[in-house]
Amino acid sequence: MRAAALRALEEGIVRERQERQKRERQQAEAIDRLVAAAAATGANLTRGDHRLALRFELAGQPFEAPLSDDRPGSIDSLTAMVGPGLVILGAYSAFAQLDEGYIEALVVGAGPEPEADTVEEWHHWDSYRPGIIRAVAPDGGWRIELSPGSAVFWCLRERFVDMSREFNRDEPTYTTLKISGRPLSTPDEALKLLTLAAGSWSFDIDGECGLGFRLALRPPWPLPDHRRSPRRARPAAIEPSVEGPSRAYDSEALAFYWYARAMPRAPFVQFLAFYQVLEYHFTRYAHNRGVQEVAALLASPGADLHSLAFHAKVFDAIAQVARSQRTELAQLRATIEATATATGLKQRILSDPALRAHLRANAVTGVASVRVNANSSPASVVEAVAKRVYDLRCMVVHSKEGGGANAQVLLLPQTPQFLAVERDLPLMRYLARAALSASSSPLPPL
Repeated sequence: MRAAALRALEEGIVRERQERQKRERQQAEAIDRLVAAAAATGANLTRGDHRLALRFELAGQPFEAPLSDDRPGSIDSLTAMVGPGLVILGAYSAFAQLDEGYIEALVVGAGPEPEADTVEEWHHWDSYRPGIIRAVAPDGGWRIELSPGSAVFWCLRERFVDMSREFNRDEPTYTTLKISGRPLSTPDEALKLLTLAAGSWSFDIDGECGLGFRLALRPPWPLPDHRRSPRRARPAAIEPSVEGPSRAYDSEALAFYWYARAMPRAPFVQFLAFYQVLEYHFTRYAHNRGVQEVAALLASPGADLHSLAFHAKVFDAIAQVARSQRTELAQLRATIEATATATGLKQRILSDPALRAHLRANAVTGVASVRVNANSSPASVVEAVAKRVYDLRCMVVHSKEGGGANAQVLLLPQTPQFLAVERDLPLMRYLARAALSASSSPLPPL
């Protein structure tokens, strides 16, 4: 019995050694194929301090991509991509194969990379794990997808991610944005398509299912080995059905929106950033409101374009509009009415019982409540919401000391009033998205 067990153990060791040798031989053959493909296109492979690396030219400058060849098939997948059309895109953790019309880029959560170098901060930043999400562009010309990184990305990941964060992590996974289906002429064209499509689709799916993302920047090389992530269970994947990106949004206003989304534990900062999205559009919609009022006067049935009295009436109307739209509250009201629309805003509040109850309650002294029911006039809802948003904005921004009957109500962090502002954030996010959407334009053909 002991002899049989010993023989079985020896045979197992031999089989394991043979399988390891077979894997090493297959890997060596795959590397040989990559060497041949790279040599044919001017690239080359080197072995140095950072293992195997692929070197090629990028905008006239040498670029080194250390290879992670520890997954079966990853080297062969990269070999199929190697050629004059393989390029790295800008400062992003992204590459394209121009000849094949393929782009792939690492994405992370919508917030900026954390400044605090702590395990919790880095894990929160790098926890973007949706399921596979696919869509087709409205014109059918290209396809877009969010899914785990491809074999090629996995092979190049040493240049695209901080691998020290893989330490003690179960099956590290990276989510990438993949765009395919149309030829690409230059790296600049690929980069333009990537940034436009990513910005548009991120905003769209953030509104539909809260899965906004941003393109990850390429880390420096070589990387410092000082960040560590704990072993954690991977969250369940979300696989919504979404449309392809179709709108281009103002990049400046969008920057305020993503800043708000990146501050989940700072309600005052979020509130002000969402407000800045609205404020960015004040000039446009206050002007449009004035034009509409004057245009309505000119188109009225009793308009007499040859009467001096009518001319005076028009002049007075223009002056009145200019005065009325000069205040920040009036500009805010005009922006909300033009973008969220009175009917849309009423329906949004009625559709959320928790928000409706919160707006009705008088949680913060000095802030207008908003009472909405089925019989409410949509115009009155806009008026009340604008007044409430403006009151809160003033309280958050202005914190002057002083006493007396007219003393200002202070909104202080970590108080019940602080939590009340937090419950206004769904409304502020809705208003910010409405302003961005109403001000967007069709995504240009690329």
